[in-house]
Amino acid sequence: MKQTLFAAIVGILSSGPIFAWYPILKELKDRGAAPSLIAVFLVNRAVKLPLLPMMISLFGWPFVLLLTLLTVAGSFGVGFCMDRLFP
Repeated sequence: MKQTLFAAIVGILSSGPIFAWYPILKELKDRGAAPSLIAVFLVNRAVKLPLLPMMISLFGWPFVLLLTLLTVAGSFGVGFCMDRLFP
């Protein structure tokens, strides 16, 4: 659980183009990182911290908070499915 939470936090904090992360993620996979953790990381890249103030001003706190929480919860679901598909 700690690893999954760490992958989610790092995914939220990560920045830059996604293609720059692919070699790093491949290296982590080659060194034994679970596919579920990589999936959690990739899904949480959808949460963009710099854009949150603009989203809040446009859509309001409740919507942005719910969207962010559902994205993080969905990433855990994707990680669980990846764990079952690729043991």
